[in-house]
Amino acid sequence: MTQTTPKIFRPFSRFALVLSILTLVLIVLGATVRAMGAGLACPDWPLCHGQFVPPMDPEIFIEWFHRLVAALVSTLFLGLTLWVAAVKELRDKFLPLVLFSVGLLIVQIVLGALTVLHLLAFETVTMHLGAGTLFLSSLVLLTVMAWKEAGDHPALAIQPSIVRPLALAAMVATYGQILLGGLVSSKYAALACPDFPACHGMLFPPMIGAVATHMIHRYGAYTLAVLVTALMVAARKSPDALVRRGTLLAFAFLGIQVALGIANVLMRVPVPLSASHLGVAELLLVTLLVVNIGMLGDRKIASAARPALAQ
Repeated sequence: MTQTTPKIFRPFSRFALVLSILTLVLIVLGATVRAMGAGLACPDWPLCHGQFVPPMDPEIFIEWFHRLVAALVSTLFLGLTLWVAAVKELRDKFLPLVLFSVGLLIVQIVLGALTVLHLLAFETVTMHLGAGTLFLSSLVLLTVMAWKEAGDHPALAIQPSIVRPLALAAMVATYGQILLGGLVSSKYAALACPDFPACHGMLFPPMIGAVATHMIHRYGAYTLAVLVTALMVAARKSPDALVRRGTLLAFAFLGIQVALGIANVLMRVPVPLSASHLGVAELLLVTLLVVNIGMLGDRKIASAARPALAQ
């Protein structure tokens, strides 16, 4: 790597980080729109009541502002894409991932329009959240890859054997929980079980209708809690500070997420808690993604180290 290469990757990683943060804000705004019941406050698309700036009330404003931030994210991402296309070092490293992200953004825009035009059908609402989360993940991946190319990362270390599969399982489970959470919201099942830890006084209620949707989300949360806790415990023996701190941060986000989930039920899903619940879930996913990316290459190191360890 030449001396000039880090100078190219460092500002690029910072720009990608800013775009990642703005995308997270956009996702939380989307959760706020759903929690306020404002998804059809603008019943047309791309305009709102036939205007670029419609007459405002709280519901129209939050939906209009959500679209405005979406337009800003799209514009900034277009700039990032052109940057990659114009600079050979960036193009050689990131073009496939950026093209994949372009595809995700196109899908996300189409799903956003269909969400309005199909009157908030739960399928399109959930797919819209899933695509948005994947788009955020691709931006975080791009940020970390550029950060690594800039030379701003420590040397890789051999991990305890259980850490890698636990980290991957926890990340996949978190994404699944985000989708299930979107399904609970879009099918209006958040209060299908109005008590906790029981559901209508039963620990194992009949799995019917909205109750089944709600309880599947709860059971998924219990599974995720076990995975993240096991990961945190296993990673305490990791020689890599990024892995240790990342898994500890994931465990902290898990605790906040559990508290928010319980509070949402007991307080009957207030808008700030509902939006925060999704926001913390996205932070948990991003943290686990960074941990997984940070361990890439560990297998090669372990393979090279085995002969020396055997002597």
